[in-house]
Amino acid sequence: MTKKLQILHNPRCGKSRGAVEIAREHGYQPEIREYLKAPLSEEELRKLLQQLQLPAKDLIRKKEKEFQLHFSQKPLSEEDCIQALLSYPILMERPIAILGKKAIICRPSEKILELLETQK
Repeated sequence: MTKKLQILHNPRCGKSRGAVEIAREHGYQPEIREYLKAPLSEEELRKLLQQLQLPAKDLIRKKEKEFQLHFSQKPLSEEDCIQALLSYPILMERPIAILGKKAIICRPSEKILELLETQK
């Protein structure tokens, strides 16, 4: 039985569309979650960070205007970064593929293959 593949997706992002396409080419029918329309809860975000094995600061898109406007003036703690991601989901790197207990930021899109390879 194949594990469920979920992709945190922004349809306006080429890399996000690319990751979905690659997953489908490899026989997956991923569950697509448009995280801007259905943002992660705090519990889901904390679990995702564990799956990614990354600190929250590495999940933040620092070039986004929301980051520049609200967060670029001072160093952010891990908690500050989590709260920023919860308040402004647009700040989250994308796409993110989740398979079982593992997750990966698919930048470039082909990075999804590293996650899919773990299932062979």
